[in-house]
Amino acid sequence: MLDMISNGVYRADLEVENIINKMRECRLSSRRMGRPKLRWEDKMKNGMKELLLSEDMTSDRSEYRARIRLGG
Repeated sequence: MLDMISNGVYRADLEVENIINKMRECRLSSRRMGRPKLRWEDKMKNGMKELLLSEDMTSDRSEYRARIRLGG
């Protein structure tokens, strides 16, 4: 137990930042490439827009299915 060396000594020798600062840096500087993924709701709204459907039309299942089959 007497010959144990603290992590601070190693960090100073290797010139490594504290783990908390390093995590904060990664969290603030990282960004995913490309555009964000669409949510299910966004995909549904885009699909309804393409098929010229309104939310009122979706309540009538027979009309809704007929529109979907014509669109697909």
